[in-house]
Amino acid sequence: MTLVNKARSIGGYGFQCGLVAAIFTSTRCGLQRYRRKDDLVNALVAGAVAGATVAAGTRNLKQVVGTTCLVSAFSTAADYFRTM
Repeated sequence: MTLVNKARSIGGYGFQCGLVAAIFTSTRCGLQRYRRKDDLVNALVAGAVAGATVAAGTRNLKQVVGTTCLVSAFSTAADYFRTM
């Protein structure tokens, strides 16, 4: 793998991480504003939306569901431990 290919790969992963973060943050803040509550439900739903959005490109239902659950669980755990 050449240096240019490695740079493209790193750039692609960086873009995906940024996309997940942007979707998660905007969804979580929107839910918090809409519900007028700051609780774990916001992080749970925002993680599910971010995971499903990114995994939807695979067009494989098992991957979409798995990624949705994984991102939702990690984001909820991170939000929970942030408030401790």
